[in-house]
Amino acid sequence: MRRPWLAVLVIPFVGVAALLTRAGTERTSLAFTTGVHPQIVAAQLGPGRSLCQGPIDVPASFDRVALALGRPAGGGPPLAVTVRGDGPSVHGSIAGGYRGAQVHLTARVPRVRTGRRVSVCLRNRGRVSVAVLGGADAAAPLSHAESSGTPLGTDIVLDFRRSRPPTLLEQAGTIVRRATLFHPGFVQPLTLWILLALVVAGAPALLAMAVGRAGHERDR
Repeated sequence: MRRPWLAVLVIPFVGVAALLTRAGTERTSLAFTTGVHPQIVAAQLGPGRSLCQGPIDVPASFDRVALALGRPAGGGPPLAVTVRGDGPSVHGSIAGGYRGAQVHLTARVPRVRTGRRVSVCLRNRGRVSVAVLGGADAAAPLSHAESSGTPLGTDIVLDFRRSRPPTLLEQAGTIVRRATLFHPGFVQPLTLWILLALVVAGAPALLAMAVGRAGHERDR
């Protein structure tokens, strides 16, 4: 029975080691998103016109703002992108000339840190209109799009990215903290860390017990 026991004890730890190795090397540039998908034209942004989406809480720092635009005929106009809120405003831009019924473009901005509450504003700096894509107002229930203070009844697509993304392992603490936000008060980050440790340590032990019991029954 020694070899089955050895396999039972070693294989789970090898699997955990492989998982940690992948988590330590795999990166994602996505910091967070408002969750809005490009389903409709949320607004037609004319020359010189502006619109904003907010308020947006910032759970992770970012230095890129990605949005979805539509320009079926001709080249799209340049856009100014401003992130403003309870702190200094930062500015970026999107160059004109893009084409297509659905184009995903990214504006580079100075880094916006975690914990702020912001709005993202777009201003058309060109001579033609552009369709800003998004969804119905319920797509991002905690924020909305507006122009000159008037709600548009829609939400625009916004993804927030970072140029130097951390690994999944480096984000483990942030992931655990977010997992406790919408749970009862007794579910704290420490609680989830303890449960995770119990799963990692307990799964091999339970598997070993099951194999040992099966072997014992077979020998009887």
